[in-house]
Amino acid sequence: MPETTQAETPPTSPTASGWCHWHKGVGEDVRVTQVVEAGSGPGAKLSACARCRARRNLVPFADQP
Repeated sequence: MPETTQAETPPTSPTASGWCHWHKGVGEDVRVTQVVEAGSGPGAKLSACARCRARRNLVPFADQP
């Protein structure tokens, strides 16, 4: 019988840890919540972890209308 090396149930969505601009620390499931556009500069992306998104009712940028 062949041996499988993949998990039987893959996660439904990828999770990433990274910098949360709201609590100014590393968090889990970090997503971009705001994009700051600058006329003559590079602009910025502000990210929030799952906990800060829930506490502050932040919607990920990709899910905004």
